Amino acid sequence: MLNPLLLWFLPLAALPVILHLLNLSRLRDVQLPTYRFLMEGYVQQRRRLQLVEWLLLLLRTAVVALAVAALARPVVEHSGALFGGRGGRDVVFVIDAGMTTGLVTDGLSALHRIRAAVAAAVERLAPDDFVTLVRAGISPRLLHRAARGDGLRITAELDGLEPDPGTSDLGAALALALSGPPRGPRTVWIASNCEARAWNRLGEHPAATRLPDDVQLVVADLGAESGPVRNLAVLGDPPRAQRPVVGLPVELRLRVAAAGFAGATDTKATVVLDDEVVAQVPVVVPQDREATTLVSLTPTRAGVLRGHVALPADAFPEDDTLHFVLNVEPRVGVLVVAPPGVAPLADPALFLRTALESPRSSAGPDAPAAPQEAADAASLAVTVARADALKEEEVRAADVIIAVDVTLDGRRAGWIRDHVSAGRAGLMLVAGSQPKAGNAATSLVGDGPGILFGKPVGDPDAESDARSPGTVDHSHPIFASFAPAPETATTERGAMLDTLVVFRHTPLLLRPLPSRDVRAGERPPPQSVLLRLDDGTPLVAETQLGKGRMLVCGVPATPDWSNLPVHPAFVPFVLRAVQHLRPEPP
Repeated sequence: MLNPLLLWFLPLAALPVILHLLNLSRLRDVQLPTYRFLMEGYVQQRRRLQLVEWLLLLLRTAVVALAVAALARPVVEHSGALFGGRGGRDVVFVIDAGMTTGLVTDGLSALHRIRAAVAAAVERLAPDDFVTLVRAGISPRLLHRAARGDGLRITAELDGLEPDPGTSDLGAALALALSGPPRGPRTVWIASNCEARAWNRLGEHPAATRLPDDVQLVVADLGAESGPVRNLAVLGDPPRAQRPVVGLPVELRLRVAAAGFAGATDTKATVVLDDEVVAQVPVVVPQDREATTLVSLTPTRAGVLRGHVALPADAFPEDDTLHFVLNVEPRVGVLVVAPPGVAPLADPALFLRTALESPRSSAGPDAPAAPQEAADAASLAVTVARADALKEEEVRAADVIIAVDVTLDGRRAGWIRDHVSAGRAGLMLVAGSQPKAGNAATSLVGDGPGILFGKPVGDPDAESDARSPGTVDHSHPIFASFAPAPETATTERGAMLDTLVVFRHTPLLLRPLPSRDVRAGERPPPQSVLLRLDDGTPLVAETQLGKGRMLVCGVPATPDWSNLPVHPAFVPFVLRAVQHLRPEPP
């Protein structure tokens, strides 16, 4: 290959000729008789000198011509042709490695046939033929660009090819293949299964429209030969944004798509969790559409659980399996702190523990939300401790602490306050009929902002003092399930609170932080009233204790002052409160 610009200096080779002509001796003829015999010898000598001068002229001209040619840097491209060989070809292979090349038909995938075809073509090349391999995946990648040699490196590259999880970019791969200078007559092979989407993108790429005229293009269609391929694919979404807890169901939303079927098709999705089959879900997929189904999993142990959903193997096995991971947390540790020395039927811990644990066995289909309550209860590990025997280890192990009708000394109140303030637990304070029950709230809140218990109001024996719920914040997670039912329904759970009767209660005192004590840029703890009686008295309220949530209830957990402990709303109220109060994962 020559540099054509430097060939303009080739006329300099005529410079020695011009100088020679300009310097020729111009002789005059003088006839002298005495020199007549000497002329013949001079003529012979002159002829010899002219021969030497012409040889010298040729050498000078050759030196200039060779200098110009050396600057033009000529290259012998086809050394094999000089000696009668067949080498010197430049062969480029663009190998389609898109997702659909993993499609299996007649026992082989398209990529397997592509690898075999390219390997057979490379085997027919000469050792000095220049070979370029470009893998056309989601993004192109150059695998080989050198002489064929013994072909072992090319074979290793072909054996390592796997399909990408997307459509191949044949246009970008073709541009990469043509980016290098040709090393001889160039031939470009595109080995593909000719998927429509990939080829449509290739037709729009500039590399396909600017293919040099001297390049021979060969397309090898190595796709399916047995007509349309039937395929089922699982396209499930990740697990919903929920915290997996031992004993608490986790929902997976599966989407199964079908292609190539003449009508609706039946299949079965197998759910495997830690190498154990936990469910087999039948799925009916409409023709060329998707079917959606929900799969419920209930983890039985804490830790990282790996699972997958698998469909029966078909022609395209890459999309038959959906993998997922669940980071399952231990059961929510609930610590109920109750007063000591209380008769069994007057013990608030009895009613609270029953509400937290009984849905596991008593839930049935007749209750509207019984399955959810059973699931919530299954995720709890309930412990009861008496106020005078409370241990620091019990407090540290708790995710939710329920202090009901108790009097706490300063040391034990400090354990709870520090644990909740650090964001490691939530706290629920429940009023009681004990004379000093308000001490729990006072010792925990101290002199700062918070929610305290006021003086009890009402007479349990006077029907005239009966109160019913007034304003309820149904947007809060605890009371969302008690929202009023639509007009078309009359017996939904939303009507439960209408039958709640409170004869005596402890009003809640909301003590906000004075504005003069609020530091610049600091937000005071929020205080929200979730339920008020019909006379406007706050009965259930929420605030923050440091980084932890605190819920305060002004009705005892015993049936002395109200019908709440035996009311249908009591169990869902307590379970929702525990799920709401548990701390978020770090």
